Amino acid sequence: MMPFAIRMRIEACIEVWGDILEGRLRSRAQILRRLLREYRVRGLDTIPRRRRKELFTLFLIGRHGLGLHEEAEEAFRRYFGYEARCERALEEVLKGRGLEDALFTIFDFIDEELVFDTLRVAAAKATLGLGAEEDLLRAYQMALKDFPYLRRGLMRFMSHFIALKLAMDIAQGKVRDREEKEYLKIQYSNRLRAPPPSDKLVRELSRRVFLLSSRTLDRFLS
Repeated sequence: MMPFAIRMRIEACIEVWGDILEGRLRSRAQILRRLLREYRVRGLDTIPRRRRKELFTLFLIGRHGLGLHEEAEEAFRRYFGYEARCERALEEVLKGRGLEDALFTIFDFIDEELVFDTLRVAAAKATLGLGAEEDLLRAYQMALKDFPYLRRGLMRFMSHFIALKLAMDIAQGKVRDREEKEYLKIQYSNRLRAPPPSDKLVRELSRRVFLLSSRTLDRFLS
């Protein structure tokens, strides 16, 4: 069963898409403010420096969750062109194309943010149940191959994703005790080929993303 906090994020996105379809939101800035307001109404937290990245969630819910890519074609073109191109780059990688080649062809330039945002699309799809975790792993491996100078940052990104997976497992009641949490942490780390995250990071994401209490988390985390 999907965690309550994720369901609340999806519900917030649906509300915002209603306003977009009605023409009440006319810029990316308005859309983001409206989305963050819907999050606050539901008691959802966001990391200030990453709030703009919440547009990826809104884009994916609209396109894949609600299937609005035809009905709202103009809205996607006008407001979510960047997110759509990042997903297109991911799709090219999954077809076997290099990430560097895909990004340069689609954007006409390459920078660090484009690399991580392409991975962010894959991670968000996996978290929302709209894509396979294997897709994220394939994109990550291609990024390591094409951008070796970003290795440390890429590994931190995947460690963050592992922490998010562990936090989701705890929220879903899949973890019984600290020993099982440690087992899952090692298992995920080996499968996704990234360092295991700290309990501190797992705790932070559990509280911010899944709204879990410290009392609950003390059973599983140091």
